Amino acid sequence: MADENWMEDMLEVDAPRAVNVIDFRRPADDLIEDDAFEDHSHLFTKLAIGGSDGKQVLGNAYNVGLILEADYRVRDLVAYDEFRERPVILRDIDTGVSCVPTVRVKAGGEPLASHHLDALMAFMQAPSDRRGHSGGHGCGVTKAALETGVSNAARRNAFDPVKDMIESAVWDGVSRIGGWLSRYLGCPRDIYHEEVGTKWLVGAVARVYEPGAKFDYILTIGGAQGARKSTMLEILGGEFFTALAAGAMKDEKRLIEATQGSWIVEIAEMAAMQGASQSSVKNIVSTTVDRARLAYDKLASDHRRRFVFAATTNETAILDDPTGGRRYWIVDCKVPLIDTEALETEVPQMWAEALHVYRTMRAEKPAGHLPLFLSPQASAIAEAKQAAARAHDDIDAIADEIRRVMETPRLDGEENAFGASYYAEYAPKEIFAEVTGKPAAEYTSGKVARDFLKACRRVEYLATPGERKYIKRLKEKAKPVVVIREKFLPHFAARLSEIENVDISKYDANGEEVRAGAGEREEKMSGRGGSDIVDGILEL
Repeated sequence: MADENWMEDMLEVDAPRAVNVIDFRRPADDLIEDDAFEDHSHLFTKLAIGGSDGKQVLGNAYNVGLILEADYRVRDLVAYDEFRERPVILRDIDTGVSCVPTVRVKAGGEPLASHHLDALMAFMQAPSDRRGHSGGHGCGVTKAALETGVSNAARRNAFDPVKDMIESAVWDGVSRIGGWLSRYLGCPRDIYHEEVGTKWLVGAVARVYEPGAKFDYILTIGGAQGARKSTMLEILGGEFFTALAAGAMKDEKRLIEATQGSWIVEIAEMAAMQGASQSSVKNIVSTTVDRARLAYDKLASDHRRRFVFAATTNETAILDDPTGGRRYWIVDCKVPLIDTEALETEVPQMWAEALHVYRTMRAEKPAGHLPLFLSPQASAIAEAKQAAARAHDDIDAIADEIRRVMETPRLDGEENAFGASYYAEYAPKEIFAEVTGKPAAEYTSGKVARDFLKACRRVEYLATPGERKYIKRLKEKAKPVVVIREKFLPHFAARLSEIENVDISKYDANGEEVRAGAGEREEKMSGRGGSDIVDGILEL
């Protein structure tokens, strides 16, 4: 009789007893010397019970979640991978209950699947064994309640494997990320490659700690086939690296599926862009939130981007969009074979440093977008690289001639820099006359004018015509194209160095001469000024 009333004896509830809580430890459980179990056994007192006799464990989601936390056999069995946004099972399901199968789980865990849920369902429904500790919990749980309970238990045990990887090493204070493109790809150690190398890595970290962080740039690595470009990216991303298949970017749903759970996403040989319009590629790269219904969700929801793009290519003319090139941070692999073994040893410290830089940037700017873009000096080099990588057409040829005209020093220029002067604005017909050698009167509003305005838009330092105004130099009104000084100066410096042998080192980055005795010239961005900007451009 005492054996038959073992459950009732352990009830600590008052009437009415339609739904109560129960201490569900069986007598034999007291014999188990398991400290972890004992630490959580009090949770059994919170089980919801009911039924006609007020003694049955209810098969609801709450009880499922509580049992998964309280029963030592399944405690910490499920978890939620915040990076991949899915529940996972961490170890074997081995409950010791008759007719409940043992399910083996690979080391490190695996995504929760239907066969895991089947075993847990049987465990929950199996009758309790009051003569031992090998029984189940005797609750008639439904599939829906089981899935909800497991999901809730998993989310209470959440983790982020990419954060764990990034934080696995403490930064030793040695700077590495400013020079990694130089060390491994053989790139020049200049302001452009330092900023690109640093900000792409920091952008990747930002996407982990702030999913959806604004970062719409593609690290684009050119170089010979077989140089281990893809291997380098795979080492950086580890198990969170993904190489997109050809044409993956022409279908949004396909892209979302392919990038789910990815951190470093490679556009291998630019093939993933095949079949996608340039406007759709721009939108894909700029998007910070994807909307989709994941496998374990019942409803579609927003998923903030946690990955960054990198592209690899063997080609030189890789850009065919005259306006979309700013998203491509182009670097050239100049070594025959990347030292991937050395990279593997550095990666933990590189990510640790990138995390340090990210946290410093966020501390300095607690709200809003982080400044994960290039400085004006580095942007000028980026634009020159993008122009060199663009597939040229007739409009590009006109744009090249416009650059030649603009960058030629003038005796009567309105603006001065590097000991020379230049025009700050031009009437479109004036540009036409200088480029073609034809009278300005032949500039019309037809195809000729349209082509020249298109060409002006491709010149990275020109602002397209705005309001009509009086141009003193021409003594007439026009809608001028305007030279943007901060973008123009690096190109002007390069031109002066080439055609007039001007010593740019005598000037600061703003084109002003450094006076003797004034001390060291002001250095811009990592201690570099005008001469380094020129080096970066002339390297093309």
